[in-house]
Amino acid sequence: MIALAIYRVALGLFFPLVILRLLWRALRDRRYLEKMPQRFGVYARGESQNYPVWIHAVSVGEVNAAAPLARHLLARHAHLKILITTMTPTGADRVAQIFHAEVSAGRVAHRYLPYDYPSAARRFLRAHAPRLALVMETELWPNLIAACARADVPMMYVNVRMSAKSQRGYRRVRALIAPALRRIEKFAVQTDADARRLEELGARAETLARTGSIKFDIAPPEAEAVEAMRHDLARAGGAKKRMVWVAGSTHDGEEELVLDAFARVCEVLETPPLLALAPRHPQRFAAVSRLCARRGYSAVLRSAPGAETQVAEGADIYLADTMGELPALLAAADVAFIGGSLTPVGGHNLLEASAAGVPVIFGMHMHNFAEIAELVLRHEAGAQVRGEKELAENVVRFLRDEKLRLETGRRGKKMLAENRGALAKVCALVEEKLRELSL
Repeated sequence: MIALAIYRVALGLFFPLVILRLLWRALRDRRYLEKMPQRFGVYARGESQNYPVWIHAVSVGEVNAAAPLARHLLARHAHLKILITTMTPTGADRVAQIFHAEVSAGRVAHRYLPYDYPSAARRFLRAHAPRLALVMETELWPNLIAACARADVPMMYVNVRMSAKSQRGYRRVRALIAPALRRIEKFAVQTDADARRLEELGARAETLARTGSIKFDIAPPEAEAVEAMRHDLARAGGAKKRMVWVAGSTHDGEEELVLDAFARVCEVLETPPLLALAPRHPQRFAAVSRLCARRGYSAVLRSAPGAETQVAEGADIYLADTMGELPALLAAADVAFIGGSLTPVGGHNLLEASAAGVPVIFGMHMHNFAEIAELVLRHEAGAQVRGEKELAENVVRFLRDEKLRLETGRRGKKMLAENRGALAKVCALVEEKLRELSL
């Protein structure tokens, strides 16, 4: 209790910095100004409605992981209404994109999760009256957890991972985190190591259920979307048939390395591939486009239909500058690089590429997806590289050797098939709780 009191005092003292940070983010992405009151638990008329099930998914990756669970619940419970909260505008956009029909029908709604102030948490819970909270992965907010406990809203954490690095960070504030962990009703963890680390931090052993990662239960993109993407890529590439190298979820400083590798690939291959570049954050699309131009590359923007006709011999780069297209882009690729891994971001999910049967390449900074990276390497479904030189070498290797490329992709699909089943286990845990709550 003392640690929680100190935490609350510190939050109060840092409130001006919270506002400044929000405004700083808004300078880079004006969507942070939209619905800003929601971030403090203040809602406009019509936003305060009851939603029995509340799912929190911090951003795009978590929304994608939550989508199959939400769809299962909506299909099984005809009158159920679900509230999905995110912290980022890109997450909000993804909710709107995936659940467009359900949002229109009033069965799904989006809100921004308020910052972890006690009054904001109380207002959020009063406004939406959830009966069950499902939190994707590991978003530990002590005041929100305490507010849910007081309001008798059980919390289940789904698809939980707790890396060694995260555990070390939480250990420094164990007096604050341990009581919060003890209030959680269930943790559906990805691995035994995740369970052990959570228990060491203070979670109750009986609340830990090893379900695996629901990201292995990934659904392929619709065939029509993949075919449309192949058509767009073929037009962008020009008359000559070219292979496609996708560099997805790239970050600031990483596109430069990818373009360095692309230059090496173009020097080696007689017919250079089309590079499909998909930056992680939408607010960086324009900057990446300018970078491509400075490097002397012609780029086609996905958001500018017909622009490829301006490039007589085809573009060098296809810039994926619209949200939600990466799964279809990967399904239309010959080889993929997943970003956040050449720079110390911690990596991103490799499994969409494996699900598409595409060899996946990634850098050394994979601490956020260490287990998945290890699994990919163990199944020989991809390659890990130390920098742009090795990245170029592996792109060339996979593009030149069709047999290797197809076999590596096949191993990726087999890896996913062997690890599926987490979604069914998670759904069973949630359904059990819904029956208990008579929902």
